[in-house]
Amino acid sequence: CDENCGDSCDNSRIYISGLPLDVTSDELRELFGGIGQVARIKQKRGYKDQWPWNIKVYRDEAGKNKGDAVLSYEDPSAAHSAGGFFNDYHMRGHKIKVTMAEKYAPRSGGERSGGFGDRGYSGGGGPDRRGGGGYRSRPY
Repeated sequence: CDENCGDSCDNSRIYISGLPLDVTSDELRELFGGIGQVARIKQKRGYKDQWPWNIKVYRDEAGKNKGDAVLSYEDPSAAHSAGGFFNDYHMRGHKIKVTMAEKYAPRSGGERSGGFGDRGYSGGGGPDRRGGGGYRSRPY
């Protein structure tokens, strides 16, 4: 996504780098929520206002913050304007960079997505669903 992608672009994700190493997703939500509604990760259970925010702060293998994050907005226009508002913004002495995140193929499963992709469906489909997998919680 770049400057000439126009109004038809539906990318609502931004990549933020140069963050303080102790930044939290709540701080990012408060700062970047000033120009648009930060998206939530859809869940199968619970109320919408209890779903986790769609903010990923990157960490290394040891669990230490790497200083960059990806944040998703509900509205793509908010994501496009975030670069103009927050690029070169000084956050607690750190100059942050904000760019549009790259489009990516939808991931299957994952630690926070909670979809059906990580279930390991075992069985050849068809009416016999007893071999594990499947999408129903009640045994029929």
